[in-house]
Amino acid sequence: MLANQLVNASYSQAAETRADEFAHGVLEAANVTPSALGSFFKRMQDENGDVEGFAAHLSSHPQFAKRIAASASAAHSGHTYDPVLSKGQWRDLQRICGTSSDADPDANGWEDEADDAPIDNPRPNRGNSSARAQDVKTK
Repeated sequence: MLANQLVNASYSQAAETRADEFAHGVLEAANVTPSALGSFFKRMQDENGDVEGFAAHLSSHPQFAKRIAASASAAHSGHTYDPVLSKGQWRDLQRICGTSSDADPDANGWEDEADDAPIDNPRPNRGNSSARAQDVKTK
């Protein structure tokens, strides 16, 4: 029984790793830094912790720490990636999501930028990923 769970977990973790690698490629093709996926995993790790020790071998997903590191290494150092959202889009998204502490983009130091000026989004994976993915498919 334990051996079966270890085999299934290993297979599932490998499938998740391949899915992450695919996501890195999609982000790269859209000129969005693959480390954005790592930012998502970091927030998940901060909120939920990470599976450690023997339990990590039984988990269906790789450890967040490994996924964060893989996302960071998938980003090409020295490459300039496109920002995901403009200042105005970021403000609109936060308003839609009901974020109160970050709802004012001027509080983040963007007060001198035009509303449609691109920004280096502190939470890049909250952009319109389905639209970007569609753009990648149509190119």
